Amino acid sequence: MFSAFFKYARADLDSSEYRDYNLSNHTMSRVKKAVLKILEGRSDANFAFDELCHVVERAGFIRRSGKGSHTIFYKEGVDEIINLQPRGAKAKPYQVKQVREILLKYQFDFD
Repeated sequence: MFSAFFKYARADLDSSEYRDYNLSNHTMSRVKKAVLKILEGRSDANFAFDELCHVVERAGFIRRSGKGSHTIFYKEGVDEIINLQPRGAKAKPYQVKQVREILLKYQFDFD
């Protein structure tokens, strides 16, 4: 079911088909709502750091500490390493964009 999000993320996000799908699914989990928010790309500057880390972990990445406030995520079979650092309680917008690109590239299953 969740792979349908990726189909709509590649389409025009303002299309009525996307909005209808989004509004008709009232039982979305916290992680699915967060992934949808990432894929929409409308709140990159206002995305909670803990929520972004939760999405990355639910995608199967393993967390390890980096230097200082950096948090590193890696996953076998994924070329990219995700390096996140908070700005206060929020994620940095360019890091949200990087996570979005990885989600779209690998289309992880969140069910």
